[in-house]
Amino acid sequence: MEGFSLVPHTADIGLAISGATWEEFFLNAARGLLEVYGASSATGDSAGRAAVVLEAPTPEDLLVDWINELIFVVSSERWLPTDIRVKEAGPSVLRAQAEGPRLDARLAREVKAATYHGLRVGKKSGLWTATVILDI
Repeated sequence: MEGFSLVPHTADIGLAISGATWEEFFLNAARGLLEVYGASSATGDSAGRAAVVLEAPTPEDLLVDWINELIFVVSSERWLPTDIRVKEAGPSVLRAQAEGPRLDARLAREVKAATYHGLRVGKKSGLWTATVILDI
């Protein structure tokens, strides 16, 4: 398993995420989001850069906040966060650096938001796991 996979959903799309560490878990969430956009291999000169510092009361809140922060960068600032470095992560804190190329073309899908529908972050077979539904 690559750390993420797309999951069929009635009207939206699900993203199954896993990681051996919190850092890997949140990095895989970002990689999965880029796959949903159809932009996982976009390249070019760095046009955008963001330092992301998030705190949340639960891992579920943190995951939704993280994905929604990346969605904001793509939809509002019009650049793709293809180079992501998770510097620190845990169940309630995430510090990361993201940068990437300008969004010049239309994406395969537009993602509106990560939702809480059926969301639960847990540990299974030594991996942090979750399935998050993305509103497209």
